[in-house]
Amino acid sequence: MPLALTLAKLCLRPVDARTRDRSALHVMHWHGGAALAAVTELATHVAHAHGGIAPASDVGAMTSDTVAALMPGPADLWFESALGSLLEIDDTHRGALVHPGPVIVPVVLHMGRALRASGPTVLDALARGYEATIRMGLAANPAHYRFFHPTATCGAIGAAVAAAALLKLSAEQCAHAICLAATQAAGLWQIRLDDCDAKPWHTQRAAQVGVQAALWARAGLTGPEHALEGDKGFFAALSEQGNATAVLNAPDSDPHIHGVSFKPWTACRHAHAAIAAALDVRKMWLSALSSIPPRTALVDEIRSIDIHTYDDAIAFCDRPEPVSAAQARFSLQHVVAQALLSGSLEPAQLDGPSLTDPDCARLRSLTRLLTDARSNARYPAHFGSAVTMSLKDGRTFQAQADDAPGDPENPLTLAALTDLTQRLMMAAGWTVSETQAKIQACLALPVHADWDALSPLQPASMCPRRIE
Repeated sequence: MPLALTLAKLCLRPVDARTRDRSALHVMHWHGGAALAAVTELATHVAHAHGGIAPASDVGAMTSDTVAALMPGPADLWFESALGSLLEIDDTHRGALVHPGPVIVPVVLHMGRALRASGPTVLDALARGYEATIRMGLAANPAHYRFFHPTATCGAIGAAVAAAALLKLSAEQCAHAICLAATQAAGLWQIRLDDCDAKPWHTQRAAQVGVQAALWARAGLTGPEHALEGDKGFFAALSEQGNATAVLNAPDSDPHIHGVSFKPWTACRHAHAAIAAALDVRKMWLSALSSIPPRTALVDEIRSIDIHTYDDAIAFCDRPEPVSAAQARFSLQHVVAQALLSGSLEPAQLDGPSLTDPDCARLRSLTRLLTDARSNARYPAHFGSAVTMSLKDGRTFQAQADDAPGDPENPLTLAALTDLTQRLMMAAGWTVSETQAKIQACLALPVHADWDALSPLQPASMCPRRIE
């Protein structure tokens, strides 16, 4: 039996109530980060690119309708599928090295609205899309991760499964959707080496590929049945050491969505354990003081800061002098400095004055990134880091975070997730009542879908009351 058909049958298994409840949390968490991303300048450019709003003056005399005609596609899917990864607060499966939410959540919301699907049906499709994405990531990585963005490549296949589930396709049709999507799976990691805006393009294309693959399969069009395991298939081309049949490992295991981590901070997940450790170091440091001097005096006491972590964290997040919010989200030096200085890490601490704050710059200059053998050995199943801060008087404070907040071993409570979502949406200018209505609609999905309350997110220029 072709691998895609077996994978389709595995992913289309019935979804239990516990997994539906968990899926609703991912819809809620996505809304927080996406709502804040929607009011960024980059999101406005995305909307310009697809004709969702009037084009910027420098694109000439074209109208929004002209741009939309040149770039056809559903406006809500185009826009929302670009938002989830913009501020680096997307959910994460560590072993698979994928962020399923930015791709799968917009797909099921878009198709759910179009089909007026029930809440349970939408959540079932989400769980199935996560299952396919994560299984592909587990089988392909870590070799695949060297050159390819797994959220884009594996996410396209997960989106195809999610869309197929909402279209009520048979296992055979779903397998063809998987195979069609696999032939278009793409996403080069050069995007993280160059300062560019391509990351939301990756998630957007993965969502589009998955939906279109499912629609093609529904129409009776077929893909190469060995698109995953064939001689010129996904694994042969994109994962030198990947094991295609590993997508079927542990078929009776708990749905993989239960192993996905929630991010509490708008920074690369590779930095989160170091942030947690830095916050603990700060608590130790302040508790050792009889009185707390001004911040600059505290900074003057520090001799060095060492971050001990795994190689990929350093490869992704070694930026001692970030010059933009996008770079700050991928700077271990900056996020640890902010955690030590403020005891928190809010979105505003990764932008504007924080980048040129002399105290923060001083701490960044004192920071070293060191490969830690233990963290390397535990990666990617665990994203661990330690922070050591040495003072000029000889005292040393150290904290270890074997797993970051939001990991299955260190989960966020429902109250914490709800509070996080509300804070992110309110930072985007949403009112308390608007935020609560959206959160309640997300959490009600296991019972019913209120598609009026779950209307598409809009760019800032279409909701001016939300611009601060």
